[in-house]
Amino acid sequence: IHMDAGLKDEAGATTPANSGTTVGTGVIGKGRNLALGTGIYGGNDITNYPTSTSCSSTRAWFRATGVNGDIVSWGRWVPQGMLELQFNSPPHIYAHGYFASFECTGALALAQWYLVEHTYTNGTGKVYVNGQLDTSANVYMDNISNSVTMTIGGWDGSYNYAGDIDEVRVSKVQRSANWVKMEYESEKILQTMVGTIVQ
Repeated sequence: IHMDAGLKDEAGATTPANSGTTVGTGVIGKGRNLALGTGIYGGNDITNYPTSTSCSSTRAWFRATGVNGDIVSWGRWVPQGMLELQFNSPPHIYAHGYFASFECTGALALAQWYLVEHTYTNGTGKVYVNGQLDTSANVYMDNISNSVTMTIGGWDGSYNYAGDIDEVRVSKVQRSANWVKMEYESEKILQTMVGTIVQ
């Protein structure tokens, strides 16, 4: 989902609905500014997201102005298969769900862009921040429904995140460490991996 004025899911998995967010500065073109209590609702009956024990990758660029908010979340409370990528206090990433949640160790800062990506395969969850592995843990994601909800900036249409978000993606594959590193290096501000620096 490019978080620009079009707010389009390029994969066609969801029909994102804006709930009070505004177009703002992004990492790649425009992004979205989420004041507390605003967000993007991806829908309540998404049928082509990862399910059961399948692999998955969930990523987003974010620049938070407050803590204790969900950057992106998807899944179901029942049958208890879900993922919430949270920016918690003190500033750090927390991967939360009914599958052995785990804290990330890297200390982050407010008002700074970060790329966070969670990958899962065969009982192992990993969280990368800015292309580098932060934390890996044994996790349980066997109960993900084949019909899920997705929210940017909160959980299931309830919004608790404050700041900017850009370039959100949920995939049915586990991205490799090299792929995640390439994403960061080719998308970061003032990147020189692809072309020359743009003013």
